[in-house]
Amino acid sequence: MDKHAQQPTPSQRTSTKEEYEDHDSSVSSTTADVEKEIIAANALNEGATQPYDDPNVAEAQAQPHGIGHGEEVDGVGSQQFADGGEVEKQVTRRSIRSGKAVSVNNVAAIPNGGTKAWLQVLGAFFLFFNSWGIINTFGAYQTYYQSGILASSSPSDISWIGSVQAFLLMLVGALTGPIYDAGYFRALLSVGSFAVVFGFMMLSLATTYWQVILAQGICVGLGAGCLFVPSVAILSTYFSTKIATAMGLAAAGSSLGGVIYPIVFYRLEPRIGFPWATRVIGFLALATLIVANSVMRVRVLPAARRAVFDLKAFTELPYLFFVLGGFLAFMGLYAPFFYIESYGITYNITSESLGFY
Repeated sequence: MDKHAQQPTPSQRTSTKEEYEDHDSSVSSTTADVEKEIIAANALNEGATQPYDDPNVAEAQAQPHGIGHGEEVDGVGSQQFADGGEVEKQVTRRSIRSGKAVSVNNVAAIPNGGTKAWLQVLGAFFLFFNSWGIINTFGAYQTYYQSGILASSSPSDISWIGSVQAFLLMLVGALTGPIYDAGYFRALLSVGSFAVVFGFMMLSLATTYWQVILAQGICVGLGAGCLFVPSVAILSTYFSTKIATAMGLAAAGSSLGGVIYPIVFYRLEPRIGFPWATRVIGFLALATLIVANSVMRVRVLPAARRAVFDLKAFTELPYLFFVLGGFLAFMGLYAPFFYIESYGITYNITSESLGFY
């Protein structure tokens, strides 16, 4: 073979060199992209505050899985829940300038006060007012039903209405926890508010036992269950050291509701009748729930989605005994609430006007 045929020409050597350079550049670019993806994935998995130099890594760290990315508003990014509720990403101008990313679930970023935070307490107060407060009201209805529209039913049968109501509040509350974690806070609030108000309006039209248990026991009970968990869960995202104060103020709504609603019913029923007295209670619930729906906002992203029932929790004995103790306590908790008024009046322990209180 000719020696000159085996050696490449100068133009061929130049072309080969350019191909190798292009290949090396492509490999370097691909390697850099892979390294960026690895760094971003590690930042997502760790979920903590870490320095970053690349804006793509910063965006990936602040962006959780499965949540849409919104536009920046006044230096604070925004994202959208599955139901359209706005949540704030804790990435401020200062953190961007300093090259630090702040985790959206960082406890140090909790405002622990301020107008917006205390408005959440007001909203949670009204959610307690229209969930546990309504449950605490049933004793007044028990007394009225025994001598009113359900006089033909036994006291035990009548008490099933309040029992179903309380049962659904607790049962639905257990189911709405994962729904809240999935980002459907606004949907829970809307459905719960509608069910409570609609239940009272239908109760005002009820004349038979099954109608009352459907309207007051089931419909209102389901609505109260949807309102209960959000009222508790949202406060921990706005308060840390002041959480006990915030929770105590919000929970006071259940006691006030248990006082206001029976007084409204007791004073209005003799004057305007059962239908309109119940409608007034429904309108009162509507007004207070409008306030709650108007002021309450989700601040941080929910935790990762979890199963509706986590049976692994019951493998821990302290938790298991705690649940068992709560179960036994609630079995007899509401019997005095439902019967003490009618019992005192029936056996002349107190007068009708005083027994109500």
